[in-house]
Amino acid sequence: MALFAVAVTAGGFVAAGSNETTHQRETAQIEALTSAALSLGTTERDVAALLAVESFRRWPGDPRAHSALMGAMTRSHGLLATTYLEGVEDMASMLIPGTRRAVAATVEGIAVYDVDSGTVIYPLDLPKDGSDTDSRYGPAVSGDGARVAHAERIFDDVGAQVGIRLSVAAVTSGDLVLPAIELDFPLSSITMNHEGDLVGAIDEFGGLRLIDVDTGLIRQVGGTAVHEAQWNTDRAGAVRFLPDGRLVYGTVEGPLLVVDPNTAAVIATVSMPPDSSNVAMTVVDDTRVITTGDRRISLVDIAAGRSDWSQPFASELNEPCPWVTASVELRTLYCGDLTGHIEERSLDTGAPTERSFDPQLGFVGSMAVIDGEELVVVGRGKAITRWKLDGSGAVTRVMAPGWLVREKYSPTGSSLIVAQRAAGAESWMDYREFAVLDTRTGQMTHRLPTPSFGVRWAGASSLVGDFGGVGPHRTGFLDMRTAETFSGDALPEDALDVWSNAPGDRMYVGRPGGEIWTIDPTTGRRMEPTLQTDGGDPVFVSTSPDGSRVLVTSWNMEFTPDSILFDAETGERIRFGLVGIGVTALTARGEVVSAYKRRSIVRYEADTFERIGALPGASGGLDSMSVSADGRMFSTYSLDGTVSVYDLESGIRLGDLIAGSSEWNYPGQGTYSGVLRADGAELAINVPTGIAVWDLRPSSHADAACTMAGRDLTRDEWAAYLGDLGPYRSTCGFGEE
Repeated sequence: MALFAVAVTAGGFVAAGSNETTHQRETAQIEALTSAALSLGTTERDVAALLAVESFRRWPGDPRAHSALMGAMTRSHGLLATTYLEGVEDMASMLIPGTRRAVAATVEGIAVYDVDSGTVIYPLDLPKDGSDTDSRYGPAVSGDGARVAHAERIFDDVGAQVGIRLSVAAVTSGDLVLPAIELDFPLSSITMNHEGDLVGAIDEFGGLRLIDVDTGLIRQVGGTAVHEAQWNTDRAGAVRFLPDGRLVYGTVEGPLLVVDPNTAAVIATVSMPPDSSNVAMTVVDDTRVITTGDRRISLVDIAAGRSDWSQPFASELNEPCPWVTASVELRTLYCGDLTGHIEERSLDTGAPTERSFDPQLGFVGSMAVIDGEELVVVGRGKAITRWKLDGSGAVTRVMAPGWLVREKYSPTGSSLIVAQRAAGAESWMDYREFAVLDTRTGQMTHRLPTPSFGVRWAGASSLVGDFGGVGPHRTGFLDMRTAETFSGDALPEDALDVWSNAPGDRMYVGRPGGEIWTIDPTTGRRMEPTLQTDGGDPVFVSTSPDGSRVLVTSWNMEFTPDSILFDAETGERIRFGLVGIGVTALTARGEVVSAYKRRSIVRYEADTFERIGALPGASGGLDSMSVSADGRMFSTYSLDGTVSVYDLESGIRLGDLIAGSSEWNYPGQGTYSGVLRADGAELAINVPTGIAVWDLRPSSHADAACTMAGRDLTRDEWAAYLGDLGPYRSTCGFGEE
């Protein structure tokens, strides 16, 4: 029996050692894979996203895998999807106006593709015999989307160019409208008018011609300057038709020429700064165009005959913006370059904003804005990328334009109290219009009487505030189920703030000197107990998920924060003496999370107030925090407008800082942004365009990462990062590239 016991014990040691080795090996694998995913995010976004998906598929409950996925989302900068076109390795393409389709010229020919799926819808009967592609040669689609023109270089058997031919087809049928005609001049670029019956063509020497699609007649425009041959089609001039039919020509020499197609004559000249109009052009509206040159970008008012603004490029390289488009709705414009980078600029001033986009697919290529807020980059490679411009993205929805978050989420459900933005606001007293937003639908479910003041959650289904005016006679409650107001007991006129507990069945009212009333939010009646601090004014109140414990942080006359943990039923103190800690939150994990001097995040055991750890801090001054009902998800808002999200179980930050905005940022003034829904699956952030709602579920992130990547890992990529973890497999179901 003794020998058996020894044998069992020894076997236990062996098993424990084996388990420990297995755990260590798995930990090392998780660390290696997730670290690679995070480190590749800025240079190889698609590989980083796919590695994050693989880590989640293998270890779905590990917060490090969640962090890698969140990193892919926070670094996506609005990327919705990357769509690879069927059988395409290189292309020149253009979006068909008013559709989600593009015409693409590839080695195989010219066809119409679906932007969202990348599938071929039907081919066009346009001749395309060689492998040469140049976006300046087309496809050029008419403004009404009915016709498309394309020019093709003709080469002999030894690769020497011997000619150029131009042809036009109907977009809907694919049939030829203008059979191929030989051009007797060295073509540089083409464009097409709105109706599709006229093509404008620039040659390498600066000449401009008009080609009648119905007859094939070619007319030379008089009055254009002649220069030495410019072989680079990106720098030989830019030309576009205005909606009224006039042609605008950005010349190598500098001036912008306005041409009447009926007479083929220059009818106006707009003086331009040197090197500001010879590279690219896009039409903004009936009378304005954006032009780019080797050194400058300009907004030109053709009717006024002048530039509204002109900005120099920071780059010293030629043609820094060979593709340009604009969003009138968002007052922004976008410059695409030859290295795969897209720069956002202000349409009002031309100055760069703080945003940029990186398809990471080589030459950017043709771009267009759909519905004012989606940028479609049809590209020069083999894929199309789509980007949201309003602050939303693959797991983010922007809603309630012109509104901002007033309070944390409702104790249950997906409702937010929101306030209409107010110019010059410096505190919550400057807001007059409030509503309740359901983030599931993006719709306002309740609009409160205007003006209202200080609206907050009283409970799970009730609000408190001054409704329809200000003063004690306006203070009361609103039952969201009936949309009726009720008064309840009179609240103290010196009330500092109110807080709802986690279940939504109690409201607390803080008064100067540390007295805290307990209110039944369904009736508005005061109830026991009354809590009392050591004389400090209550500034933060949070509760355990069941509401049985109440953590009160107050500030005394020496401006020193002091936290006390109370029993919610008796009002007795459970623990006191946590001094010097500012912003606080009580969690379901039985701990207090706090911001120490607004710089670092410190964790304490709630029962003992002993320090048990810390979290990575954020810059800009920590000002508010939010925690999920289960105590696992945690978020902070800093005064620089950024939001951080954490997994409290592991103590790690999920992804990178998330940029937000606020109309005003004063320490301790109750700025709400980066608030978590009670279930921890959603985060609401104030952004310039409204309220951005983030889906925080890792499964949603994995699906989005696959869509953003648009492909699977190659076998070489698999061998480099996953070779030790098993045989090759499809990560996202696309099949091996």
